Amino acid sequence: MGTADYIAPEQVNDSRHVDIRADNLRSGCTLFKMLCGQTPFADSCYPTAFAKMTAHVSDTPPDISDLSPEVPAPLASLVHQMMAKARDQ
Repeated sequence: MGTADYIAPEQVNDSRHVDIRADNLRSGCTLFKMLCGQTPFADSCYPTAFAKMTAHVSDTPPDISDLSPEVPAPLASLVHQMMAKARDQ
């Protein structure tokens, strides 16, 4: 299942329907951390596992360009696409 920092929304809602697309989201979260130095839903705003899991389902991650302006826009866009809430995006 993984940790709350890297969980896919479908894992929170119904883990029976998790497939390979959840790995795309986890990879996006990992890239986000590598580029920004924090996970998409940082401990300072989401201090509990429950808060992080809820955020992965309903909140929009911060823009990478706001946290790390040196990241090229196409890369930031790719990472945000990888972290899309809807499985078919």
